[in-house]
Amino acid sequence: VIGRKGSDLIQISGSTSPILRDSIHPRLYRVVSSSAIYADLVVELMKQVGWTRISEVHDFHHIATTEVLINKVSKGGLQIPYTSLYFPGHQSIECILQDFSVTGSTILYVSFSQSRDIAELLCSAYASKMTWPRYLYFVPDRTPSDVLDS
Repeated sequence: VIGRKGSDLIQISGSTSPILRDSIHPRLYRVVSSSAIYADLVVELMKQVGWTRISEVHDFHHIATTEVLINKVSKGGLQIPYTSLYFPGHQSIECILQDFSVTGSTILYVSFSQSRDIAELLCSAYASKMTWPRYLYFVPDRTPSDVLDS
């Protein structure tokens, strides 16, 4: 792997994965990508696959990114019928899913900083039969193993 100890190569990455620890990858440098560029990519993806409505839920750590995303989606002529700020311990995932289900939107963009919160949302959605092909959960910045291991 580029950036590993003993390697003379430097790697620049946008990844914030804890797997890429400094002790193992001391020549790996992280960059934070622009929220605006990321939001533009999400809007372009939505248009490419024919999505016109997407709801979203985020936690406290994703407020700024979510504001940019909502702005870009709206300016792109797309709709966000439901948006919610999730406070773990103060609000139930089931309430979020119930509120989302009555909007008529079938795609939920999930921006949680904790994989365990994502796992809880997906397990609750499964238990409520809010699954594919009726519902789609768009979870950026996570791999399936991140969520399953939580």
